[in-house]
Amino acid sequence: MPEHYTRNTLEATKWCNRCGRPTQHAVSAGRIAHCLDCLLHEQIAAHAEKRRRGEVRPLRATLGYYPGDAPQPEQEKPK
Repeated sequence: MPEHYTRNTLEATKWCNRCGRPTQHAVSAGRIAHCLDCLLHEQIAAHAEKRRRGEVRPLRATLGYYPGDAPQPEQEKPK
């Protein structure tokens, strides 16, 4: 019989048949959902495929800089 969780539960550790190990799984509407590790790998692979096809612009083209190189606001000089 499947387990049910409270509405406040966001994730739970369960065995993942795809990963072959215990991993964090999302909980949706009180029921166990997908494995977060598997979901992450699927999203990374899908994004890489979209970039290969040219459907997604690189982050630098979108922002004008990479997130770690963000321009810093000018600090006021003491008088």
